[in-house]
Order: sequence, then C-alpha cells, then structure tokens
Amino acid sequence: MGMPPHRYVLSVWLEQARKLLSMSSMPIARIAQESGFSSQSHLTACFRAAHAVTPAKYRTAVAAGTER
Repeated sequence: MGMPPHRYVLSVWLEQARKLLSMSSMPIARIAQESGFSSQSHLTACFRAAHAVTPAKYRTAVAAGTER
C-alpha cells in the first residue's frame, strides 16, 4: 500500500466518513461510529488534519456545491 497500516486504515475510515457526509443527513456522531472512529471528536480531529476543514463545514460545502 505504500504507507503504514494505521495510516491506510485511517484513510479508509476518512473516505467512508466523507462519503456519508456528502450522501446522507446522518448525524456526525453516527457517521463517526459507522466509519470506525471511536468518537465524533476523533473523527473531527482526523478529518481536519486530512482535509483542513471540519466534517460539518465539509458537509455544508458539499451541500452548497463548493467542496474542494
């Protein structure tokens, strides 16, 4: 995979969260749980580190059609 196992797993979790954020109205805490994160705050910290935006702001940008 070209990356450490933990980073690969984290990237899979983040991709799942990104899909759920853009395709559902599920609460972010539930998305965190469904994606494999231990909590909403864990998702938020990892998502912000990877995408430079919080999950809530990402969802808002997707809804407005201005996502990166």
